Amino acid sequence: MTKMWFKFGRFSLVLVILIAMMGVALAGACGGKKEETRVTVTIGHVTDQSGPASSAVKPMTYGLQDLAAYYNENDLIPGVYLKVIDYDTQYDPSKDMTGWEFVKSKGAEVVVSELPSTISALKATAARDKIPVFSYSSQQADVDPPGWVFNFITSYGACIETCLDWYLNTQWDYSQGKPKVGVVGWNDGSVLGYIDGVQKYAAAHPDKMVLGPMLTAPLGVMTWSSEVAQTLDCDIVVPPPTSVSTSTFMREFRAAGGTAKFIWSDSHSAFLGFLVSDLGWAALDGIPGADSYPWWNGQGSQVAALAKELLGTYRSGEAASIIAGGAGYLSVIANGDAMIQLIKATAERVGNENISGQTIYETATAGFSYTNPDGFKVSWNATKRVGGDNVIINRIDAAKKDFLPVSDWLPVVSL
Repeated sequence: MTKMWFKFGRFSLVLVILIAMMGVALAGACGGKKEETRVTVTIGHVTDQSGPASSAVKPMTYGLQDLAAYYNENDLIPGVYLKVIDYDTQYDPSKDMTGWEFVKSKGAEVVVSELPSTISALKATAARDKIPVFSYSSQQADVDPPGWVFNFITSYGACIETCLDWYLNTQWDYSQGKPKVGVVGWNDGSVLGYIDGVQKYAAAHPDKMVLGPMLTAPLGVMTWSSEVAQTLDCDIVVPPPTSVSTSTFMREFRAAGGTAKFIWSDSHSAFLGFLVSDLGWAALDGIPGADSYPWWNGQGSQVAALAKELLGTYRSGEAASIIAGGAGYLSVIANGDAMIQLIKATAERVGNENISGQTIYETATAGFSYTNPDGFKVSWNATKRVGGDNVIINRIDAAKKDFLPVSDWLPVVSL
């Protein structure tokens, strides 16, 4: 009896295992086959995850991951699976090339970075390895002459020129005379871009403004006594754009009696949450900034609605803090989506199996344009690497504790 029970038990065990294996196979055939047969396109993300820019960039990391997941789950590029590989440079330029080699070893067809210093470091290597690099912030030398670096939005110079043009034409009271305009910040690509833009605007419009001090300080500087002293008589100042550099300068400038109006670009507004917590809404009231998206509460913004939907789906526990933190996550949905649309256009042009860094580059340079649901326009071609063709002006309203649009979409001023 015992012997017969043993044989039956062993047979039952084998039968159970076979049935389980058949179930796994059937489940794969029904639910997994779609993903298994997809072509994977890898997006390398080389950026600061834990350094001084991380308060803005970390939400951008989430945005890229979530946007890729959204495309994958809804099969928005039929037969293509988007995979994001991150590398943390900690805002340390010595880690830029290490990050590049890491994501390249993981098969990256494209690479994204938010940091101008990283973009500059990767430009030549991108051309060598035939992997396009996409940026939210690049210097003129990175995109001219045109190569393998593509900017989602407008250049730093054009962004601040457009904000300055709007401000001078709609806000400044010329009964007070021509305003003196200064720029201050760390010696990095964003600040050098602002200086270039303001200098060009001043040269083209000597009737509208007087060129003030154009000042840079070493990366990481937190005290600004010299820069404050040199800009105290300015009427308009473009402050440093990176988190603590912005708040430390603005606090020191006001404490010294500086009364200049501040104007911003999208780089500043990306750190709005940090600046509110450090300076308070009242200190920021009335500051305008040129952006490539209406803010989170922009009425009728389909991009903001999608961003909130993705946060609810993938980051429900962090949604409130990400929204309060600034525009990092929102900017990926508004701007970074252009890269994914470019990948989609490449798949349609050459077929999924032929998607590569080279074919993505060819699609962009042959002439690519995309307008997101809110009206932001991106275009690249054989000679154009700066994608953003328009901006909207948002302005801080301390009473409403919000950053609200005060203009329609404006074509960028680029002189």
